[in-house]
Amino acid sequence: MLLSLLFSFHLYAANRLPASIDLFYIDQVPFYMEQPVDIYIPSPLSHPIALNNLDLSSSRILSDFDRRISEDFHIPEALKKRVGFWLNIYTKYDSNLHILHDADYPWVVYEVFDLKKEMQGEGAYWARYHKAKRKLNQRRAHWKYTLNRLARKKSHHNLNEDEKFILQHFRKSRHIRAAATRIRVQVGQRDHFLKGLERSAPHLENMEEIFSKHRLPLELTRVPLVESSFNIKAHSKAGAKGVWQIMPNIGRKLGLIKRGKDLRSDIYASTEVAAVLFKQKMNILKSWPLAITAYNHGPSGMRRATKALGTKDITRIIRRYDSRRFGFASQNFYPSFLAALYGERYKDLFFNKEYPQQISFVELDKLDLPNE
Repeated sequence: MLLSLLFSFHLYAANRLPASIDLFYIDQVPFYMEQPVDIYIPSPLSHPIALNNLDLSSSRILSDFDRRISEDFHIPEALKKRVGFWLNIYTKYDSNLHILHDADYPWVVYEVFDLKKEMQGEGAYWARYHKAKRKLNQRRAHWKYTLNRLARKKSHHNLNEDEKFILQHFRKSRHIRAAATRIRVQVGQRDHFLKGLERSAPHLENMEEIFSKHRLPLELTRVPLVESSFNIKAHSKAGAKGVWQIMPNIGRKLGLIKRGKDLRSDIYASTEVAAVLFKQKMNILKSWPLAITAYNHGPSGMRRATKALGTKDITRIIRRYDSRRFGFASQNFYPSFLAALYGERYKDLFFNKEYPQQISFVELDKLDLPNE
């Protein structure tokens, strides 16, 4: 029973934007114990395309080549690398894979660590698990050491391959030294994303009707792919609950919690409330990127950000806004929403069993300095 409860939490945690890898381990139970889901969810192209003759890349999908997404949610050029990182997390890497990357520039990926592969062999399960986790920590320590060592070098001759890779992204010693403090581990979510698609299928049409009634973009109904992976049992430590992760105070204020009943886990009742919340945030912020970010960070927080920088440009806010409360999750909420939206709208290409190798994934650009 305890193991079942712990795993339920892992399934929820894996579908949020984690602050660190530690969120993925509760009482040392690894969440990859569940087998990945392998499903094909058909969604016909709006324009007939011969997939056999199509040179397809995820960068083309991020450009919405088949025009499946409204212009309100086309990806700004300055955000494509960041969105591309999350698209890979949702569609390329499953939960056995741990991605070591830069927290400020997530598309700078140092290494993809396969925890399950490291656990292969003889011996007790827990011993193999702890050994694999120690090796993951060693790899993170390796990259931190390599970055610091490179930052101290006065000459960039006779470099090893890791150092050459780092210099493709960071040139100055102070930038390299700073990068050593930002190494983060993100767990892949392809299998969890597929489960979210599977769970959402029976409900999206009705959810879209609700948002249409409120004259809201239908794309917003994909926010639960990021919030909860459409897990109606999702429950956060802060008290948020249901597919929309609605907090208790909001639930009480908008009538989801009353007379001893809590309807936040009711998909359609909570969708009505989510529609009201998005209308409120849009009325305040006058921008969908800001309103969607405010779903995570709050409208007052986003107003402070726009006032501090004198702009409503989400790309500038993500890169330039310096606030302890505007952390990794808030910075990446809108980009991860766009990645989930594009992954869902092009699911027939990303998860098509018949054409599994058609997609070439986003590759990191070589930059003198990371930028957006």
